[in-house]
Amino acid sequence: MGDDGEEYVLTQESAYDLSISRYKEVMYDEVHYDAPKDILKRIKTLQTKMAKGVVELEKLL
Repeated sequence: MGDDGEEYVLTQESAYDLSISRYKEVMYDEVHYDAPKDILKRIKTLQTKMAKGVVELEKLL
């Protein structure tokens, strides 16, 4: 029986599984993303800057 009170059954396959991932608790970090409206606003700003840059390049040609 384990520390958590659960009974474990050892099979032939699991008896030889010595990988750390089997015994180590995996911790996941929560990911926070910006609101979709904020992302779209930044995209539009970048597109405007790119369009102005293209116009300036065309003037040089």
